[in-house]
Amino acid sequence: MLDGSPPIRLTATTAAFATEFARLNTAQRRAVEHPDGPVLVVAGPGTGKTQLLAARVAWLLQHPEMQVQAPEILCLTYTEAAAHNMRQRLLRFIGPEAHRVAIHTFHSFCHQLIQENADYFGYHDLAPVSELETEDVLRQLIDALPAGNVLRRVGEAAYYEVPRLSKLFAVMKKEDWSPAQLAEAIRVHVEGLPHRSEYQYQKSSAGKYAKGDPRQGLIDEEVKRMTALAAGVEQFEPYREALRARSRYDFDDMLGWTLQAFAEQPELLLRYQERYQHILVDEYQDTNGAQNRILHTLASYWDNPNVFAVGDDDQSIFRFQGASVANVLDFTRQYPRAAVVVLEDNYRSSAAVLRAATALIGRNQERLVGQLPGLSKLLHARHPTFADAVTPPAIRRFPSPLHEAACIVAELEALHRAGFPLHQCAVLSHDHGQVDDLATLLTARGVPFARRRKVNILSEEPLAKGLRAILTYLAAELHQAHGGESHLFQLLHLDALRLAPLDCARLAAGLRRHNQGLPPEQRLRWRDWLSQVTATPELATTLQLTAEARTALGRVVALLERWLTAAASLPLPALAEHICLETLLPCQLATHPQPDHLLDVARTLLQFVRTECRRHPLLTLAGLLEVMTMLERLREGLPLERSTGTASAGVQLLTAHGAKGLEFERVWLIGCHQSVWLKTKAGASFKLPDALLPGATGSPIEEARRLFFVGLTRAQEHLLISTCVQDQAGKDLADCEFIAELQQYAGLTITDVAVPADELLRAQLQLLPPPPPPAALPDPRVLDELLADYSLSATHLNAYLKCPVAFYYQQVLRVPAPRNEYLLFGSSMHHALEQAFRQAQADVGLRFADAETLAAIFADHFRRTRHELPAATYERYLHHGRTLLTGYHARYAASWPATAVVEHAVRRAVLPDGIVLNGKLDRLDPRADGRGYDVLDYKTGKWKKYDPKRRAAALPAGDLEAWRADEKTRGGDYWRQAIFYHLLLTHDVERRFTPVSVAFDYLEPHTEPGQPAELLREYIHVTPADEQAVLAQIQAVDAAIRRREFGQGCAQPECTWCQLRS
Repeated sequence: MLDGSPPIRLTATTAAFATEFARLNTAQRRAVEHPDGPVLVVAGPGTGKTQLLAARVAWLLQHPEMQVQAPEILCLTYTEAAAHNMRQRLLRFIGPEAHRVAIHTFHSFCHQLIQENADYFGYHDLAPVSELETEDVLRQLIDALPAGNVLRRVGEAAYYEVPRLSKLFAVMKKEDWSPAQLAEAIRVHVEGLPHRSEYQYQKSSAGKYAKGDPRQGLIDEEVKRMTALAAGVEQFEPYREALRARSRYDFDDMLGWTLQAFAEQPELLLRYQERYQHILVDEYQDTNGAQNRILHTLASYWDNPNVFAVGDDDQSIFRFQGASVANVLDFTRQYPRAAVVVLEDNYRSSAAVLRAATALIGRNQERLVGQLPGLSKLLHARHPTFADAVTPPAIRRFPSPLHEAACIVAELEALHRAGFPLHQCAVLSHDHGQVDDLATLLTARGVPFARRRKVNILSEEPLAKGLRAILTYLAAELHQAHGGESHLFQLLHLDALRLAPLDCARLAAGLRRHNQGLPPEQRLRWRDWLSQVTATPELATTLQLTAEARTALGRVVALLERWLTAAASLPLPALAEHICLETLLPCQLATHPQPDHLLDVARTLLQFVRTECRRHPLLTLAGLLEVMTMLERLREGLPLERSTGTASAGVQLLTAHGAKGLEFERVWLIGCHQSVWLKTKAGASFKLPDALLPGATGSPIEEARRLFFVGLTRAQEHLLISTCVQDQAGKDLADCEFIAELQQYAGLTITDVAVPADELLRAQLQLLPPPPPPAALPDPRVLDELLADYSLSATHLNAYLKCPVAFYYQQVLRVPAPRNEYLLFGSSMHHALEQAFRQAQADVGLRFADAETLAAIFADHFRRTRHELPAATYERYLHHGRTLLTGYHARYAASWPATAVVEHAVRRAVLPDGIVLNGKLDRLDPRADGRGYDVLDYKTGKWKKYDPKRRAAALPAGDLEAWRADEKTRGGDYWRQAIFYHLLLTHDVERRFTPVSVAFDYLEPHTEPGQPAELLREYIHVTPADEQAVLAQIQAVDAAIRRREFGQGCAQPECTWCQLRS
């Protein structure tokens, strides 16, 4: 024996294996009993491949002529779950001997190989890299890129290239491509573009171009894409070096290291070839290029190796993970003497379902059928109950997704009442979100269902949000006394603190009244105010705080002190446990509908903190929060699988990907629209040269058709396919092209279905979210006092139209809120331009500073915000601001009027109806003819094509609710701002400046494809109709504010202020 153990020869099969072996049909038995040599088993859906590999292993071990021992067998599976299941089946078949068979995923096999040869690999201290560390490494690479690199961006898109680089590097590793290979492929691709028909004119145009001439615009765009790819490839080696510097590796590295070891160490390869005489591969269609090469390298010692691969080219649906249908197609080319066994007996579906599915998949070209002479993949219905079922698949077209959901839920409700076993029902979709409404309706009607999906607990779980809120406050306080001021009000709304929103509002109103008129140094801070209210019963009475509120407030003050002490003294894991286990968890556990899930959330969260501190022993609280913020932005974030519904007894809500390998008596395949099943994610990945891997990447349409095929073949008897005419917004939807193919090639017909009005109304009412509670308003007299001298600004007008609740907290109660990078950056840019003019006006010669000085003014002001931003973000914006101001100076400084009025404050402008306005204007440029001024407003964001041009709709009687409900009817914020400024100067009580025009100066250069970047100045031409529209909005908003209408907000999930009431 290879492992030194005495040989164990199975003299008889176990009863379980004998039973299973007897159940094999002719084709299955031919595969299991095949003697030496390569075998490809093409196992279509429902053909019984589940037990096949285990049966093959048991047969090899028990057949006396094979002379095979358990350690000589290597089984490679696609997932750890599949490996576990295979081990369990083998235990039933052959008993304890199953533990001596090597069963691995490709990654776990490579990991074991590396561990067994640690001296060669030299990776004793390496640890797997986390998704978060990968993100951090890629961000650091981007931060280090020089200005002008095509991968370097600013603003919200600063790390746009991170996921694209991650995907590119994963593909390079999975396909075992070197940077040199890619660089050469890019060069060949670019040089060949002018000679390809799709980049040439197909017809002549007199005097412009001849047929066959290159289409230079298309070529330039493709070259631009290839340039970006080349820049990404250049970062591959720096990325690997960065991982090595951190003693990290990713799982795809293991594939490359194994291949490299096999190539460089023939004796190492030979050792594993001698060890494993038989190699079996499950789900062969899901292997990627590197995995396939590992398999073939292991088998390369023999001319006719014992490779037993089971797969189905028609079910290759994981292309996004690197899987390639080409591996199945190439198997017989790699092993010309391979036996190909096709399993055609389907023990799942009716003949009607199989006819439709076969007709659809027959449209694919990337199939074994047609490549192997005489191969047939016609599936024959053999299920004893469903094979001859006469119910054909049905295609239904609904007016909208609401009709679709209402109809399906009504059908499931009827089945539930009739006692049908709902676990035999499945609703399949392409995306998880397509069944959200279904889940809501099923819940409302008491129909049991099961749905499992991963959630990002950092953004979706209240426990995690609460912990982050507290840690954010503590980090700011540790950095600077009262540094958490802007976070404290929102913190008070945590359920665990038991303060009612109304009491928080009363506290805020009281603090504003207390501080009104006081100089800054005498104003109370929030924490001091809370302590003062707690210590002064008379003050609490004045604020109308109840006895319960006073008790809760006293507890809050004590908790804040305890937390601050703990933050200064405890290690981070202990601090997180202290807050979570003593305060947050007990509050939520008592009322949580899924306490087990809540405990899982707590465990996952605290384990994450411990892991990060172990990985980074010097991690600070601020650093931990940065890590959390970065992790939240990732695709999965901090994932935890959440189950909803009744797992085993209910309707199964699944994606088509998640349903692979499962079967149900009744299947609904929903949302079959072109935009869903054949959607393209522009820019989601770098475009690769077409010829880099001919045929292996496959056609996206054929990949989607295979996934649709998988969805169809989950059904045993009843299959209902549905599509919709319009989406919920009334936009037309196109049927997925597979619907037309099922009509043409499978003879299915479409039935138009509309749900009765009463059933539709019932569904609509059940889908309505409960209205958020109104904003907590203190005594009307208090609000009237706060609004006594109120005047409206353009910012306030826009803010109220967007969300009255946010306006109430920020502008009426003046609750402090954290400042983001965009606000800090914009403030410093405005400051620099203001100072440029003020310094010029103070100069005897009215000379403007040079560009370097202007950039230095910005940098000096921006430096004051350094403590509020992550280091990388600060450095990126510092560089960006200098760059923008240098370009802006070069473009406009020569024409700057030294007599311009900057940062002009209009404190009181009175409209004819008595409404008072106020505002501050960035710049007023005197007209050359002396007749008035041009208003100029700086914009540090990117040019918005439609915003300044979108005018408000004329709604009867200034219908404020209609304006708020539909953003399009109220016009663009920039347009409204321009009209407001015009009105502001026109009605200024001092009437010092007459407005002639309003313009926006965009400091960020605008780029159009194929055009050089340019700075834009956009003029808004104010018409009498515009003035009347904005006047109507001003009147409606001012009246609403004075009526104290702050109850209903925007209810958007990203609105911090609306969420305070949730």
